[in-house]
Parts: sequence; structure tokens; C-alpha cells
Amino acid sequence: IQTAAFLVALAGYPRLVSMSWGYDLMHEADRSAALRWMTRFTLKRSAALVGDCEPVRQRAQAFGMLAERIVTFPWGVDLKHFSPQAQTARENAPLCLLSTRSWEPIYGVEVLAQGFAQAAQQLGPEAVQLVMLGNGSLAGNLRQVFNRAGVSEQVFFPGQVNQNDLPRYYNMADLYVS
Repeated sequence: IQTAAFLVALAGYPRLVSMSWGYDLMHEADRSAALRWMTRFTLKRSAALVGDCEPVRQRAQAFGMLAERIVTFPWGVDLKHFSPQAQTARENAPLCLLSTRSWEPIYGVEVLAQGFAQAAQQLGPEAVQLVMLGNGSLAGNLRQVFNRAGVSEQVFFPGQVNQNDLPRYYNMADLYVS
């Protein structure tokens, strides 16, 4: 919003469609008075805004974007690529949580790590497990949270997985944590 779309708005292009996947409106827009002004300027001159979730829609509206000019395409699972399979009974199997978020501060994965650590300590090692796909700058911090809590044996780090392998992870999970 504050870079490419701003330049197009500044040039006066009449059919600007702006796009936000969150960071620009949820974080960047409030970093300074100049960025707030650039955000309002760009959205006021956008014929439409494409975003990925309700908080982006609300934030854009707070900056003056008209609701009827906002299109939301939420993140989600492509059902052409993945269709849930019938779950077979898994007696005495731990509850499996899956996270696919990047391990960066903006995504709050450290909150997930701390919450899982507390739950795993209370429920015990046989009750719950966490699969964290991906990687990021918080890798060391996350591992430290799990190690300090004594629950690292219940956390699995398969790394980055390709799209063809994702259905296997979705199918093994009981709960997807976004």
C-alpha cells in the first residue's frame, strides 16, 4: 500500500486496484504520520482493494476505504489439491496440532510455543503433540521455549515441505493452528 500502490496513486492512475496481505495495513501504516498519510491517500484513490482477511478489511475501512470496494480472498486450503480423508479412530493417540506459519515475530508463533508448552506440561507427554512446518528467525527461541518447558519431545520440526507433501500433514493433524 505504501510503496507500489502509493506511487500509482500519486501518478493519478484512475483504476488502481490495491492489494494488502496484512503487514502493510496492520503494521507499516502506523509506523509514522507519513505512512498513515500515504495509506489514506492510496486507499482513497484505489478503485478496489484486495485483502486476505477480515482484520485487513476492517483496517482498510478505518483508513477510509469504502466497504463495498473491498474484496476479501481468505487464506485457506485449496480443496482441489487437498480433500480431508475420513479419520480412523485413534485410540490413545495424542492430539496433533499443526502450524504452518513462518517463524517470524509478526506471526506470533512464540505465543503458540508458550501456549503449547503450558498445555503439554498440564496434559502430559501422551496427550498432545505439535508439528511446526517451516522455519524462520525465531527457530532458536522456539526450541528454547520447548526445551525449558521439558516438552521438546512432543514437538516435531519437519522443515519446509512442498505443496505435494502438505496434504499428509493436514491429514495427520487434529487441529490446525493459524
